[in-house]
Amino acid sequence: AIEFIQTKIDEFAQKMFGNENINKIAKNKTSFANQSQVDAVYSEKSQQSLNSETIISKINNDELIRKYKNRLIDESSNIKKKGGLSDKKVQEILNVPKGSRPNTSEYLSKEYINIHIQKFDNGYSYLLTKNQYKMYVYKKEYLGIPSDGTLFVAPTGFIDELCDLAKNNYAVFESILGFEPGYYSNGNGLIRIDIKADIRFNVRIPTGNEAGVNNYWIPGGFTSGGMPEAITDLIPNTEEFVKISEIKGAK
Repeated sequence: AIEFIQTKIDEFAQKMFGNENINKIAKNKTSFANQSQVDAVYSEKSQQSLNSETIISKINNDELIRKYKNRLIDESSNIKKKGGLSDKKVQEILNVPKGSRPNTSEYLSKEYINIHIQKFDNGYSYLLTKNQYKMYVYKKEYLGIPSDGTLFVAPTGFIDELCDLAKNNYAVFESILGFEPGYYSNGNGLIRIDIKADIRFNVRIPTGNEAGVNNYWIPGGFTSGGMPEAITDLIPNTEEFVKISEIKGAK
């Protein structure tokens, strides 16, 4: 795909300037009548190259995102299958109304649960829009939903990996996390919250009865996009446990 795009751009440049002119530019800029004409052609060719690099960069980025998303989904699917959580069982749980779904210990082994919780040993993190931060975090005593005392989190290591991949590009975060394009920009920016791991916070796999559960929730401790998730009790919003940072959007 990259070679095809480069070829098309080169063909376009040849149609605009001709091979003879392009060669003259490369060999001797004085072959043109005046300096402004030379600069104009160089500027056009430079923009052609920039456009080519932009297109190629986007193709590479899209491919990287696709591979990353597929890896997460494949890994989470394999983990659930090995743990005995069949598609039939998943659908059976989803068919139960929110509020009446079974405890995870009724369909997940102790080993499965322990291995999953270990993913959070180095801390918990989550992302939200700046508008959400102002509404639900700024100057609040605790992090989480007061009505049921829970907070959805991901392992800090996975959020680190996602941030390295996204390189401050909101579109990458939106694609991998399953939000509509413009979600973070329309929400006035992106905030990252990191929480120090502490046994007192009671990390556990969601049952699907939590206040923060939506129609995309699935059993087993992974999001629909394959990202590991857990819930905790309410977290004290203090510097002892919480670090808050803003992820500036790429220019």
